[in-house]
Amino acid sequence: MAGPSPAIQQRLGRIGLAWHAHIGRALQLEPPKHRHARLRDACHRHWPSGSRHTLPRDEFALHRKLSPAENQQWRHSNRSRTVLEMVNLMMGLALGLSVLSAAAVWVNAQWQIDRQTLLRSHTQQDVRALLDTLVHDIRRANFQGANLSALQSNSAVCGSPFCGLSEDFELSRRQILFSLDRNDNGIKDNNDCSGFRVSAKELQTKTACRPVVWSTLSDNKNLQILELSFRYQCNNATATPGDLVSIVLRIQSASEKVPINFQRFVRLRNGGLANRPAAQVCTDLQP
Repeated sequence: MAGPSPAIQQRLGRIGLAWHAHIGRALQLEPPKHRHARLRDACHRHWPSGSRHTLPRDEFALHRKLSPAENQQWRHSNRSRTVLEMVNLMMGLALGLSVLSAAAVWVNAQWQIDRQTLLRSHTQQDVRALLDTLVHDIRRANFQGANLSALQSNSAVCGSPFCGLSEDFELSRRQILFSLDRNDNGIKDNNDCSGFRVSAKELQTKTACRPVVWSTLSDNKNLQILELSFRYQCNNATATPGDLVSIVLRIQSASEKVPINFQRFVRLRNGGLANRPAAQVCTDLQP
């Protein structure tokens, strides 16, 4: 049997070469990609070809392609938007500062009220303490112990060393002097003389007979004593024995702009007709 002719063999050879070339292209392997190539392709998928490494144009570069009228309109709108943002910022700052100032004023007002209340309370406590001291000591004026010493008697009327002299009981409008037996020994010691007065806007008490010593009870920096006045009221009734002494204290505190008056009454336990000073004028109380 005769083989194919040369023309047929040449044609079959061309077909085989074409088939082998097609199979080679189909089986050709792609080179390995970088490990981040897939992620980079996904991020830049929407970019046009040839612009993978270029940045998008900003809006300030877009107006270069606009017409002069559109460019001017764009600039005007951008300027208006900037001004509006500045106005909003300033309004926000003004509102915040107003709220902050209102809160500061309220806190300051509350602090001032609390401070005034505290100072007023301290002033009332100081005045109450001073008045209690006055009342307690004046009530015991001319007090004498049970064991009296007849050798120290000042006069035959009282028969006691704690009456008869000006230092034993003397009352004026600005001060009061009296004596009392502090240690209950019946003897008039040097510290048995007492009294109260106002000097340099301070309340002072007498603590010694000879030499006379006055000690300060108040501080004029926080509490000023403007006036201390006394009034003697005799009582001749037998049902309620004991004369009265009216005490008026006028003070000026740092927390108050107007002076304040305080008044207390003291009934003398050891006072009476025999111990009453002869120069003392009795007023107000009658039997």
